[in-house]
Amino acid sequence: EQNGKPSTQQSEAADSTSSLPVLGLEELDLKNVNVRYADLTLKTYLTVDLKEVYLDMNSMDLAARKVDIDNIELKHSFITYNFYQPELRVTAQPAPAEPFTGLNIPWDVRVRDVNLEDNSVQYYNSALPVEKGALDFNHLWIFGLQCQVNNAMVSGNTLEVDVENLSFQEKSDFSLQQLIADFKLTENTLAIDKFLIQSGSSRLELAGDATFASLGAKD
Repeated sequence: EQNGKPSTQQSEAADSTSSLPVLGLEELDLKNVNVRYADLTLKTYLTVDLKEVYLDMNSMDLAARKVDIDNIELKHSFITYNFYQPELRVTAQPAPAEPFTGLNIPWDVRVRDVNLEDNSVQYYNSALPVEKGALDFNHLWIFGLQCQVNNAMVSGNTLEVDVENLSFQEKSDFSLQQLIADFKLTENTLAIDKFLIQSGSSRLELAGDATFASLGAKD
C-alpha cells in the first residue's frame, strides 16, 4: 500500500515550479472541428472550421517558457472574424510613437516545420463601408493560403525564420504569387540569406548583412 503523503520539502518544491499549469502534449490530430463564438453586445463573431489540423510536439516546459514543436499542419480550413468598430475620429494631437527598441521575447520557441495548405481567412469590420476595386484592409478575404516554413525560432532578442514559400489571393484580385524569406535578426545584426517577393508583375529580391548598435540602446 502506497498512500503516503508528500513531504513538506517536496510540496514546497512543487509549489515553486508550478505557477503555471502542467500540460502534457505530444501529438494532436484533429479533423472537421467547428467552433462558433458570438458576443451580441459587442457585435463580434468568430467562426473557425478546421478540416485538418496536426501538431507534433517535441517538448513543452511552461515554467521554463520553452516550447519545441516539430511539425504544424493546417489544411483546407476557414477562419472568419466579423466585428463592429466605427472609425475613430482623433481630435487631439496623437502622442509620438515610441521608438523600436528591439525584440524582448521572454519565451524560447522553436517550430521546425509549418505547412499551411489551401486555407481561407476573412476579416470583416461591419461598421465601415467596403472599398471596391482596391485592397481593403478593413474587409479582407484571403483564400488559397499556402505556406511552408522550414524553421522558425524566437528567443529573447533573436528571431530566425526560413520561409520556403508563402502565397495567397485576395478578393480584390490582389495576389501574392511568392514570398521567400530566410533571415536572422539579433540584438546587433541582421543577416538576410534570401528575401524574394513577387506580386503580379512586381518582383523584389534582397540579400545581405547589416550590423548596428544595440536596438535596445538609448541615446
